[in-house]
Amino acid sequence: MLPCCGSLKINEGSLLPQQDSITTPAPSKNAGTKTKLIEREDGNQLVSTSDGDAPLELSFEFSDSFLEKLPSGHILVRPAEGEEPSAYIEPAWAKDVDGNQVNTHFSVDGDKIIQHISSSPAGKPVISDPYIRDVHGWGKKIGQELVFSKDETSGIVIGTAYCAGKLAGVGLGSWLAKGACAGVSAVAGHATNTGRCLTIRALGGKYSPNIVFPYATRC
Repeated sequence: MLPCCGSLKINEGSLLPQQDSITTPAPSKNAGTKTKLIEREDGNQLVSTSDGDAPLELSFEFSDSFLEKLPSGHILVRPAEGEEPSAYIEPAWAKDVDGNQVNTHFSVDGDKIIQHISSSPAGKPVISDPYIRDVHGWGKKIGQELVFSKDETSGIVIGTAYCAGKLAGVGLGSWLAKGACAGVSAVAGHATNTGRCLTIRALGGKYSPNIVFPYATRC
């Protein structure tokens, strides 16, 4: 059976949407799915409940945003490629009402995130809840960040070995540092071309962060 489809739209400038900025899936396309917004201290959850008897796709549109899926399954919401994220989305999650894990994952299509949800193993209703977290908790930057100088940023455009060594030196494991620096050359190039510096931020525990990402910043 082909997946049915629903669509949620997040209005321009509202990366952490309010209730009136969301339109629920059209009943004609996805009559068995209900979605509601739950506001949290650090962001919002978009909780959807579906019948669970067939595969499902839900689409979340972030107008005028650059969406980037990380190997960890997290998704960064940036105003433009290489810029500081305004929010990040936790990896896709879904369970049925009996607590059985349901296979699910995100894909990115332009400014849309699509959550692909399998049917429940028991044919029971399925709950999924994309969690959109603010990277400026309580109006302040959260996490740890390392800002490279302009000279260092220019050097990283050519090679990432310096980046990995620097991150390992401030407490990130070498394997994690290499992962964080793997795609950093393009962002470093963007920073250099705009007269700025490369910054890498880690969110989560000091020695085992949940998510690490680069962006261009003033220096």
